[in-house]
Amino acid sequence: MSIDHDDAWQWATDPRTPTFCITFTRGATPQDVIAAYGADPTQATVLTPAQAIEAFPAGTAGTVLRVGALGRWSFCYENREPEGFKPAVLHRLSHATETIQVFKGGDGMNGIERLQAGHTTERFEPGMATAHGDGPHLLFDQAQRLTAAQPPHTPALHTALRAVGQYIGADLHTATLNGPLLTAFVADGHRSPRTPVSAPGQRPARSLGRNLGPVELPPRESPAPS
Repeated sequence: MSIDHDDAWQWATDPRTPTFCITFTRGATPQDVIAAYGADPTQATVLTPAQAIEAFPAGTAGTVLRVGALGRWSFCYENREPEGFKPAVLHRLSHATETIQVFKGGDGMNGIERLQAGHTTERFEPGMATAHGDGPHLLFDQAQRLTAAQPPHTPALHTALRAVGQYIGADLHTATLNGPLLTAFVADGHRSPRTPVSAPGQRPARSLGRNLGPVELPPRESPAPS
């Protein structure tokens, strides 16, 4: 299934979304994802972004997870101090399945990583000419094809996310992120360590840059995925 909506994923490059981390896991339920992050899925509540900020104000020690489903994949979106880039979390998410992790760093660094059974198959920075990991580099190759067929100056992160949408068979729209989602909280004492990974094909854990606090997405509506 090919999803190629020009307006999809625009939220990711909006300057009002300066940093985020998001994972997509095939065949997992939202509750499975919450548990993999180290939170208690029985304590999760369906909240809008505004309600999540009210429940967990800026400065609360921990991270907020907003989780939903896109077809056969579940996603987890974070725009505070993230958990989804950490090796332990990615290992749990991708155990016996496949996980895609995307980050937009407050330091200007962006990255995409795809894992299968805890092992990195591809890792690349959007807009760069090479990918790492043992392959196949399916997302990277599709992002390269999309780049060649689109207008100049299109943000590389937007193009790479279009490749992700085509791979998982769904787009993540602003309206979905601005709507009610299953929301959980991971307190600092339950967060995973930033332990570097030494296994071949894995990347060391890194920060997404300065924590800018909760950022509510712009209220732009996008068509529902087809």
